[in-house]
Amino acid sequence: MNKILISLLVVIAVIIGAWWFMSRSANAPIVTALPTSSASPVPPISGQGSIILESPKDGDWVDSPILVTGQARAFENQFMVQLQDGSGNVVYQIGVMSDGGGNGEWGNYKVYIPVPAGAGQNFKVEALEYSAKGDGTLAGYGSADVKLKSTETSTVNVAFVVSTDCVTTKMFPRPIIKTQSVGLMSLLELLKGPTSSEKAQGAVAVIPEETKLNSLRLSGTTAYADFNYGLDAGVGGSCRVQAIRAEIENTLKQFSTIKDVVISINGRIEDILQP
Repeated sequence: MNKILISLLVVIAVIIGAWWFMSRSANAPIVTALPTSSASPVPPISGQGSIILESPKDGDWVDSPILVTGQARAFENQFMVQLQDGSGNVVYQIGVMSDGGGNGEWGNYKVYIPVPAGAGQNFKVEALEYSAKGDGTLAGYGSADVKLKSTETSTVNVAFVVSTDCVTTKMFPRPIIKTQSVGLMSLLELLKGPTSSEKAQGAVAVIPEETKLNSLRLSGTTAYADFNYGLDAGVGGSCRVQAIRAEIENTLKQFSTIKDVVISINGRIEDILQP
């Protein structure tokens, strides 16, 4: 009798224990394992990876040129900034270098994007670094959808050397989005180099393609134009040096308010553009 009672108590205990365990499991939160991969999708979420786009911001109304700023820790501090129109076509693209110290350190970057005349009103600014894997994925990405305040156009001139005396230039008109920063826009147009039509008219490309404009500042009747290291990278010969100076100076002096031009490279005035 005692054995039967003990067996019955054991069975009841097992049943109660099983019921308690199942009820606890049913009420427990469901936990789903999260992916641990750090690979970036194409394209990754804006601001992901090695690129942070600080300005412009999504939804901003902008003028031309668009000032693009942010931080990056791209490989060798180099990456790309580009502008897409409303149809997804890349209408402007430029290589950019941050001022980071390398070895994965974050650095600041700043670049001006001239909006092409006639390209519409809606644009996407993108800053991107392709992965070193070479598989088309992006190591970093930032973007902002922006809208141009006005699509009204005007014209500036750019000065290109057209003769063998190194300093004689000819003015070529360029359509631009109307802006108060006409001096800045004229230099950005100059850095694009001569078009095929302008070359047919004798225009010569003398400014290195990797040249970027850092800033343009006006003080009285003097314009201070600062460029990156590309302005005199690999430049040799007094004729080319004179031609570079002539193109920059004459492009800016088309404006009656500018009488003198001071050219610098990353803030350095001395020992630049040497023959």
